[in-house]
Amino acid sequence: MEQNPFTPPSAQLAETPNPPASLARKLARVGLVVLVIGIAAMIILPSYSDYTPRARVSEGILVATVIKRTIAERLQSGVSPEKVGAGLTVPRQGLVKGGTVAENGSIYVVIEDPPAVVTMRITNIDPATHEAKWECVGWPTKQMPASCREL
Repeated sequence: MEQNPFTPPSAQLAETPNPPASLARKLARVGLVVLVIGIAAMIILPSYSDYTPRARVSEGILVATVIKRTIAERLQSGVSPEKVGAGLTVPRQGLVKGGTVAENGSIYVVIEDPPAVVTMRITNIDPATHEAKWECVGWPTKQMPASCREL
């Protein structure tokens, strides 16, 4: 648009955008974006900090699950429930520091990082099918997956 040299200065100012106002709007938008990101981080980061130890503890539960299958096979083959865990050991691998398997089939797994203990024990054995019902508890409770918390 061509400007008329005879246009008064006040009319020329009305045609040009107001740079300080547009800068203020841009800063307000940037501030809003930073605020939204900050609120999202405030919500997400605590959840993630709980998730990481649970994922590490799950490695110990996986080791216990392998032993649990061996015990289930022994029960199916007719081994006495009092001696079903005899001779079994908890292997030291990854984050699993070690543990024990009691003769009655209770499995205790110690996890190194984060420090945690997982216990899986037989609560009931069906006499007809020789299938075991298991209970999983652990400490600290906050780091246990949902399937392994005391209620």
